[in-house]
Amino acid sequence: MWGIGVTRWNCEGHTIDHPLLEKFIEIDIDEVDGSVKIRPRNIEPSLAISPYFALQNPGVDALIRFTKKHLTELSDDVEFSPFVKESYEAILRQAATQLSHSGSYWPDVTKENKDRQPPSVAAELRVSDCWILFARPRSQTTFIQDIERFQKQLNDKDDLAIFPPTKRLVSELSDKKPLSDLGGLTGAEPSHSASPVSKKSELYFPKPFNEAQVAIIDQLEQSDGVVVQGPPGTGKTHTIANIICHYLATGRTVLVTSKGEPALDVLREQIPEELRNLTISLLTNERLGLKQLEGGS
Repeated sequence: MWGIGVTRWNCEGHTIDHPLLEKFIEIDIDEVDGSVKIRPRNIEPSLAISPYFALQNPGVDALIRFTKKHLTELSDDVEFSPFVKESYEAILRQAATQLSHSGSYWPDVTKENKDRQPPSVAAELRVSDCWILFARPRSQTTFIQDIERFQKQLNDKDDLAIFPPTKRLVSELSDKKPLSDLGGLTGAEPSHSASPVSKKSELYFPKPFNEAQVAIIDQLEQSDGVVVQGPPGTGKTHTIANIICHYLATGRTVLVTSKGEPALDVLREQIPEELRNLTISLLTNERLGLKQLEGGS
């Protein structure tokens, strides 16, 4: 977690020592030079106000409303970060005012002091602009809650329709042998509802292609899923770019996911410039993806 606005207060015999704003992050260590890289995740920052709720602080509701309004009206050009005061300072000032009549925003108290240490715990609320990195046990996320709701629906409804590609993810693997003549192309069992196409069908590939790529399209039209295997440099990204363009040209939509963001960046560069505006990347900064959406529309 990225904690912004370390706040300290001895309130009614209870010590509060925690940042007011939290932002989920990912931390990577470069294997070459050992440098630490911090990337914010595509999740909006949140207020850490559980202690104030527990103490029944009357200013919590007003602070929540102000924070939502501030984050909603934040310019797309302003990235939420501890290094960009515009993104968080108004919230911290509001917290110092709403949570205690004697609260103070610490940078105003220590304007001439270059010491960046957080304030000490005192009987008065002190909200600083200091930030920290910390870890904590994972909580019940929205993703887990979605899975639980989906599981409940499956248990409650015997006739619940599941799309074939989704059903393949929770079904036993097929024992069908790989199609050896396609250089690593493995097809799932054909779907009974699919209508096979001929390899002579019109294809909309903007980049050079070979018979293997044509076979992939044919297999996709017949199967719930296809796995294409190949070592680096064999043209998998090139092939995906062709398939995306073909599907766009035939009125379909495509969702591409990847374990790492660099692969998605490379893929987007493979899309011809004339079609690139039709693609949207939702990567580290969700605002950039929304900008691409506005540009594409």
